Amino acid sequence: MDGKRVKRATVERLFAAAGKYKYALLVLALGVVLMLLPGGDGERQAEETVQEPVFDRLAVQQEMEQILSGIDGVGRLRLMLTVASGSERELAQDESVSRSDTPEGAREDTRQTQTVLLGRGTEHQAVVTKVTYPRFVGALVVCEGADNAAVKLRVVQAVSALTALPTDRITVVKGKP
Repeated sequence: MDGKRVKRATVERLFAAAGKYKYALLVLALGVVLMLLPGGDGERQAEETVQEPVFDRLAVQQEMEQILSGIDGVGRLRLMLTVASGSERELAQDESVSRSDTPEGAREDTRQTQTVLLGRGTEHQAVVTKVTYPRFVGALVVCEGADNAAVKLRVVQAVSALTALPTDRITVVKGKP
């Protein structure tokens, strides 16, 4: 009987200690449950990291037209942006160097580079480490309110802020109503 009392007393002490730390134990249990939940499709997540945003000059122009036409006094507006070149991508490269001795006793290094590919099965994509978007080189804005100097200045400042173009590369002219 004494053995049962000792066990019972031990269990009661454990429950008393658990009550003291019940919030910590609850958080711990919740963490374990969250870790056991499935995290989604790992393959899909890997594909999402490989995809890169694409620069679309026409989409940028249209969005800027909407923004600029909201400036007080501008009226109807058309915008033309010119860019220096297309987008450039830098791909991850795996480089290996092998050294060998020549018959003359000199050492010769052979370098071999290979583009790093990511994927499963037969579908592979190159790993892009850097994307360089085109640089704007000029802007032409045709708007109804360009005869007003204040409107013209606000349009030039807005285009400069959105494209990082200097103001001498931005032309604003009056268009037909």
